Amino acid sequence: AGLVTSSKKDSQGLSFVGKVSLPEFLQQNLSVKPGKVVLIDEKSPILDEHKKNLGSSDAGPLQWAQRPVFREEDGKVLVTLQGAHFFTIGLRKGLQIGGTGLPMFVLKTDVVYNLVYTGLGAKHPALQMRALDLDAPGLHFVRNDLKIIDLINRKLKARVRYRQALFDCHIIVTESRHFCVFDLAQSSVTPGQFLAFYDDDELICSGTISQ
Repeated sequence: AGLVTSSKKDSQGLSFVGKVSLPEFLQQNLSVKPGKVVLIDEKSPILDEHKKNLGSSDAGPLQWAQRPVFREEDGKVLVTLQGAHFFTIGLRKGLQIGGTGLPMFVLKTDVVYNLVYTGLGAKHPALQMRALDLDAPGLHFVRNDLKIIDLINRKLKARVRYRQALFDCHIIVTESRHFCVFDLAQSSVTPGQFLAFYDDDELICSGTISQ
């Protein structure tokens, strides 16, 4: 309050290229490569192991951070598209597919075979994650007195998206990997996004989601 920008609308595009959305910008600047949209049913057996890990308190961070692996034959091919590289996990705009009842979300992209896997509804199990891999060398600390070792198993709060409500989590470190484990499953967690960590309301560090 009191700031010049306090009443300004949030930016939903790319301010440095003008009033254009991210999908539009990508389609204008990347080459088109025909691909397919594949719909994965939430009851598909391919999701059984993932759903089991989501609901298990005995599974470890390696299982919680494992994303479902899809093949084209695991779902129903709906339409062709302009290219998988135009889409990201959790995206629900730009697919231009109607008549599905529930909104359609991107679950996973395969830029090698040019496939976009989708599911219906924000609660689709493939969108839910209990943990993620962190790019540990890329962690940036606001608090210079803290290091990653100081955060291990410490009760923290985090957010992935701007203005998202903070959620409870903790960090687990193994010999080769660093995990952020959520108390409750989070939706549409995407590799390449930034995860911000808080101690109560104080921002202490941020890092990139590597997987």
